[in-house]
Amino acid sequence: MSIEANPAVAASPRAAVTGGAPAPDPRYLCGMNRPSPDKEINSETLKLLLQVAWADDTLDPKEREAIAKIGPEWGVPEETMTVLLQHLDTGKPLPQPNMNLLRQHRGIVLAAAEWFVNVDGAVDDAEKEFLNTVSEMLGK
Repeated sequence: MSIEANPAVAASPRAAVTGGAPAPDPRYLCGMNRPSPDKEINSETLKLLLQVAWADDTLDPKEREAIAKIGPEWGVPEETMTVLLQHLDTGKPLPQPNMNLLRQHRGIVLAAAEWFVNVDGAVDDAEKEFLNTVSEMLGK
C-alpha cells in the first residue's frame, strides 16, 4: 500500500519525510530516551542532528542546549561530545555521520531528526529541505 493509499500514514506530518517507515514517536525522543541501546548508533545519530541544526546556517541556543543534554543521556562518549561541542562553538566543519550505519536504522534516525528540527520552535525551509535530503540519503 502506498503512502497516498494509507490515510493514516498520509495524514502523518512525518509521512513526507519517512515514506511511512516505522519510527519511534518523536515524543519518545523528546523525553531524551536513547534511540538505540547501541552507543555508536546514538553517536552517529547525534552527528546527523548537528548537520540538521546547521541546515539554516545558525545554531539556536535551544538546539545547542539539546545537543549538550541528549549526548550524555544517549550514552555518547565524553570525548565525542567534547569534539562535537567544540566544533559547534568554533564553527569548524562538523564530523560527518556514518551514513552506512544510519541507513540500517532509518526509522530511528528520521524520528530523531524530525524531533530535533522542532527544538527551536520553528522549522524553516532549509531544515525541511535537509530532512528530505536525509530521507533520500538513508534510502527507502
